Amino acid sequence: MFKCPASLTAQHAVHNDHSKKPIRVIDLHCCEQVDAGLTFKRKEFQDSFVFDIKTSDRTFYLVAETEDDMNKWVRSICQLCGFNQSDDNHGTDV
Repeated sequence: MFKCPASLTAQHAVHNDHSKKPIRVIDLHCCEQVDAGLTFKRKEFQDSFVFDIKTSDRTFYLVAETEDDMNKWVRSICQLCGFNQSDDNHGTDV
């Protein structure tokens, strides 16, 4: 799981809590789907605000600090990628 930084670009850098250097860059031009409100069976993620970014190569799972932050991220990514946001996948178990 990766924590979301404060800004968003078409090529988005992902950071972890322990480093200022990006772990990886997610090319949002390759984004196929974004899901919010994911729940996990693992205890350490049960009360987290998790969303994912699905690309043609892989799925990235990200954690926001608050539910409001998660929703802002999902809206921003959907807008940047030209997606229509829906409630279909809210609360998906992973």
